[in-house]
Amino acid sequence: MRGSIYTRIKCPKCGKSLKFNPKADTLNCPQHPGIEHYGACFVRFGQNINKSFPSVSQAVRFLNGVRFEVDRNVYDEKDYSQVNYYSFSHLADKYLKSKEKLNSYKNIKNYINKAKNYFGDKNVKEFKKIDFINFLDTLDVTPKTKHNYITQIRNFFNFLTEDLEIIEESQKPRFPKIKFDSKYRNIVDYDTQQAIIEKVKEMSWHINPKIYLGIRILSYSVNIRPGDLLKIKEGDIDINGKRIVIENPTKSQLLKQKWRIVFLLDEEVELIQDLMGQYPAHPDMPFFRHHSPYNNLKVNDVFGAAYFRKWWTRACGEIGIDKTVELYAGTRHSTVTAIANKFGTDTARKSTQHRTNTAFDRYCQAIDQTGIELARRMEDEKESKKVIPLHKISGK
Repeated sequence: MRGSIYTRIKCPKCGKSLKFNPKADTLNCPQHPGIEHYGACFVRFGQNINKSFPSVSQAVRFLNGVRFEVDRNVYDEKDYSQVNYYSFSHLADKYLKSKEKLNSYKNIKNYINKAKNYFGDKNVKEFKKIDFINFLDTLDVTPKTKHNYITQIRNFFNFLTEDLEIIEESQKPRFPKIKFDSKYRNIVDYDTQQAIIEKVKEMSWHINPKIYLGIRILSYSVNIRPGDLLKIKEGDIDINGKRIVIENPTKSQLLKQKWRIVFLLDEEVELIQDLMGQYPAHPDMPFFRHHSPYNNLKVNDVFGAAYFRKWWTRACGEIGIDKTVELYAGTRHSTVTAIANKFGTDTARKSTQHRTNTAFDRYCQAIDQTGIELARRMEDEKESKKVIPLHKISGK
């Protein structure tokens, strides 16, 4: 029968190696059967398993388990590899490697490394819901942060299933649901939002028009986040179609989408064409980048994760708006509320692509085109008042 149990202990009478006796589950001397050993030993099975145990009884249970897997044709040598191929720790490193280019990588790394330190080499095929509950109990953080931890761990197991195909869908563990109350976000009305954005243009146009452009797009593209916008490459922009295609947007796994559309206003299309003409680039080069040195920034450095937020906050301060109105709430939340007021909550919910009413309700105190249509209507009203179009403004 394949595999056996061994020990380095010799017979005290003749000095020969002790042999495993499967009938008695002991290690005995062939010459002196009365010499029995029940303690430290190790199991050898094939070329991959060489595992130590403190007692023969534990080794027997392990060996019988492996043999049973072979009989059922479910034995996988990687489960017992010396490099712990299926360990949480080993596979967590692969998951983090796949996320390195994301703007949220720092947070993802923090969540996964905490879980990695806790779970260590535990086989990913053996996880149960209680394992995650016990892990969360060790964290001295808010319920919202615990929710973030469990969300990231769930994404990790999705990665194992969909990308690496290491575990089957049926093998994925269940995850605890963490209830939490989101804090209220201060928002502004549409006119105030536009005043802040115009102040951003006034303050930053001479440095880089893309600062204004990015915040402007965020104000009506309510189905994307600032991090999504920063992923855009030159080749993602469809000038003729007046749109941008964002691949692998935030929460794409939850929404089962690998891309998302950003629609553009006519004047923005003209501005982008002008910028592409002034600063030609390879299609794979990030669009939101610096075109001239500014402070410690160099030419072609990509906008940082907080760059839009910094300019939004400065503009708020310049016109006396409460700085607690953050970029995310001042653009996305404020626009969703304006959409709800103008077109109804059903349309607003559709525009945000929220899957639950609870999530949507945090936005109301578009990929359809509701956000862009709101912006176009407002632009038409400006035109009727003979406001100078953006592309005819230069230098300021």
